[in-house]
Amino acid sequence: MGGLREQLVLRNILFVGDAAGLTHPITGAGIPAAVISGERAGQAAAICLQQGKPSALDDYEEDMRDQFEVAINRAVERRRWMAQQWNTEPAQQDGMHKRGWVAFPDYFAP
Repeated sequence: MGGLREQLVLRNILFVGDAAGLTHPITGAGIPAAVISGERAGQAAAICLQQGKPSALDDYEEDMRDQFEVAINRAVERRRWMAQQWNTEPAQQDGMHKRGWVAFPDYFAP
């Protein structure tokens, strides 16, 4: 159901955006996190290579976790809860919700 990767840095590979698990598990939003993580990964790689500081890669991971981990973990838990509620009677009776959210077939009805 998503969530941050266990490791965002594996040897000299830095995971960013979707590959890092930064896509929101409910909304699918991920462009801002992809841009931020890509930019920060580039900075970390440059520091590592130009200044000979491999710790910059660990700093990248710490920065990404500080920025995104709490929100992503909360959304993963909320998504699990939503999955349990999905096929309940109250969820099926909520016509406005079903018509207004892309996850339901009613959204696409004319």
